[in-house]
Amino acid sequence: MVKTKILLKCVCFASVLCFVSFFLVGCFVFKTDGPKFDGYIKDYYGEYTLTLPYDWTVVEGKANSFISDLSLEQQANELQNAGFNTTIFEKYNGMELLVEAQQDEKIYYFIVRKAVDKGNEYSLVDLTLYNWLIDDTNVFIVLYDILFPLHYSQEFLDGTKLDIAYESLVVNATFEQIAGFYYNTRKENFVVDEDNQRIVLTVDSSHWMQYIDGNLDENIDLQVELQYYCDESQNKIAFIVTI
Repeated sequence: MVKTKILLKCVCFASVLCFVSFFLVGCFVFKTDGPKFDGYIKDYYGEYTLTLPYDWTVVEGKANSFISDLSLEQQANELQNAGFNTTIFEKYNGMELLVEAQQDEKIYYFIVRKAVDKGNEYSLVDLTLYNWLIDDTNVFIVLYDILFPLHYSQEFLDGTKLDIAYESLVVNATFEQIAGFYYNTRKENFVVDEDNQRIVLTVDSSHWMQYIDGNLDENIDLQVELQYYCDESQNKIAFIVTI
């Protein structure tokens, strides 16, 4: 499945800057847009395609969703037999199967998600985290997206937005685990500051809206800083955006 982005309306630079100033007026959402599920999905960077190595049937009207007679544990075994590394994470509202595909020393990440009360329905997603807002005409606008270790978050809401309390996300991971996730991609679009426990991601023009006075400038990069910290005995990631 080719990744698509919901870009329904241009936003001016002032709107983006206002959003950055207050950050997370909207919320992050899990990726659910696109055509019906075809048994495969591309990673965040569009470089690797994961095809499910077992039988499934489509869920009509739901992107990325499928039905399987196999349990999540059985799907993990099938994926392991096909050469992938898998880990199951339990959330309060479901379970997630992390799938790691290694190619040329790079690791590409995917998740098979099983929500509570969904029976034998699953969804296959990449690890894209969206930041969006609703404009004054009630239009849904994706401002940018990043690769993020969703499996370390405490919760998910299947097929809809993830409410992260506006500025931060609780994670069940150490800073070293978060950093290791990005190191494994072998990309050069991030900087790890171990002393201050932060990671700065550079988001290129294909992953965020860059409309200034109605014109698209493709030479502007966005930076998203992931600040790791502990608050009330919870490990959290704060998101700080700069243009």
